[in-house]
Amino acid sequence: SKPVGALDASRLALFRERYASMPPGDAFMYGTHYSAPAFVAYFLVRQRPELNLHLHAGRFDEPDRLFFSVREAWASVLRSTSDVKELLPHS
Repeated sequence: SKPVGALDASRLALFRERYASMPPGDAFMYGTHYSAPAFVAYFLVRQRPELNLHLHAGRFDEPDRLFFSVREAWASVLRSTSDVKELLPHS
């Protein structure tokens, strides 16, 4: 299997170009503002949506920002260099 950044040749080329353009020691392949806890929360929302926290006006967040579609998540991973979440199948 391939990492999400190498799912197709053009996507991998973008990440490699970014990496090559950076100073040694500061280079990275995947740049994103998300942290590990955000990735875990994203995964958990997909696994058990009924357990979402409801903090803001009875909602955890704006509904459009919560996970709602495997198809849209997959499309985002393929077209955005800032979306590098691995899409794990349900067990």
